[in-house]
Amino acid sequence: MPVSSKQDSDGLRLLGEVAKGLVAAHRPGAVAAAIGRVLAAEVGAHQVALTLRTPGTGWTRHTWHGGSLHHEVAEEPAPMAPPRRRSAYEEPGLEEDRPGNPRTGPIRIPVPCSDESPGELSIDLGRQRPSTPWQHPSFVDALGRVVAIACRGSEVVSKVAALSRTAFRTSAALRAALEGLDPSSPIVAASLTMRGVLAQAELVAPHTTSVLIRGESGTGKELIARHIHERSDRKDGPFVAVNCAALPEGLIESELFGHEPGAFTGARAMHKGRFERAAGGTLFLDEIGELPQAVQAKLLRALQDREIERVGGEQAIPVDVRVISATHQALEEHMENGRFRSDLFYRLSAFPVFIPALRERPEDIALIAQAKIGEIYQSRGKRPPELTGQDLDMLIGAPWPGNVRELQNHIERAIILSGEGPLRLDLGSAGPSGRAAPWSPIPGSTEVPTLAEATRRSIEAALREAKGKLYGPGGAAELLDVHPSTLQAKMAKLGVQRRDFA
Repeated sequence: MPVSSKQDSDGLRLLGEVAKGLVAAHRPGAVAAAIGRVLAAEVGAHQVALTLRTPGTGWTRHTWHGGSLHHEVAEEPAPMAPPRRRSAYEEPGLEEDRPGNPRTGPIRIPVPCSDESPGELSIDLGRQRPSTPWQHPSFVDALGRVVAIACRGSEVVSKVAALSRTAFRTSAALRAALEGLDPSSPIVAASLTMRGVLAQAELVAPHTTSVLIRGESGTGKELIARHIHERSDRKDGPFVAVNCAALPEGLIESELFGHEPGAFTGARAMHKGRFERAAGGTLFLDEIGELPQAVQAKLLRALQDREIERVGGEQAIPVDVRVISATHQALEEHMENGRFRSDLFYRLSAFPVFIPALRERPEDIALIAQAKIGEIYQSRGKRPPELTGQDLDMLIGAPWPGNVRELQNHIERAIILSGEGPLRLDLGSAGPSGRAAPWSPIPGSTEVPTLAEATRRSIEAALREAKGKLYGPGGAAELLDVHPSTLQAKMAKLGVQRRDFA
């Protein structure tokens, strides 16, 4: 007779209970234990064994028995013949010669985790006669597929954990990883290379040694400098950051060392420079390769003698400052062509730290993206969405020439463009390099940007090309053929931030 609706409903209910029990199972052993607990409660199962192939290590059997779980090396399961289909007029019953007949041994169910190496679920019901659902191939096949889905999920999580790459495929795993990070540090690091950078920072932090941080633009050099400062004996002192590329060449000496009244036109009062403002703390000199030669000589003296002279002054002023510098340039080449003093280079780089590009540490991309999403959504009082596997594959596959800054900007832009709908991280609106493509009208549309919007985009394109540099050769002002002060005024009016491109 055909299976009754009552029997169908029993099978569906049991499948539902198994599926619910597998929701939190992220490892093969946890899958076996979850199935064992459900089947023990529902059908009185004595033992459940899940045999799977583990890449690189062979076959492993995960056995749940009486509430305990153990693992052992196993052999590949013997092939199982497909169950014989019964006639609609045949009384339900178990075929005596079929493997997995509960009258002669455990029920053996194929688990199609992969076409090449299917696993096996073995269920021991003891001496009791199994209920009707176990006698029907459709139920057994459905149970094997439910378990296979859980196993494939656990395999993904295992690979993620082992390789530290596409970690945290689910929001629960992402939250667990984020909770494991140092809450006092804004630096998100799961890769071995970045953990090595942080370890170097921890080592040098207690000392007064000068540190030179090197890496591409957008890798987080200032964050590492702050990390060193906050873990040093100077953490209660000021942290003063200076971007040497953003200061006009004629004012950089005054900005660093201060000036006396009358030192130059417009100097009406005494002005303390960044060295004096950083007393007792840390002075961070970003883009150190942009310093003019005259200022390089004065900086070298300040580092050697631990004293400065203000512009227009004659008195030596002692300064207690730790200097951390950073650059994305090849200073060795600058030394060869005479643009950078070798004695200053060796003074600054007593302890060099190199930050790898984001493309060289893809393990960090998922965490950085999820941290940025969480930050923005929480600031809006909303629950952050989880990243899908497709999102992660797309983000990890992008080149990110702008590194962490570009990734964070892309996340923020995607959230804005998604509006109130689901978050879309599609990179289709980005160019081949991962950067936002220039504006172009929609095909068939006559829309043109406003003058303010066109000006903004021109300024942003110039800043991007100049890597945030405003003044001097190759700076954004030169590229746009405008005076630097005019450019700064436009940027202030339009809300364009130079630091987003440095």
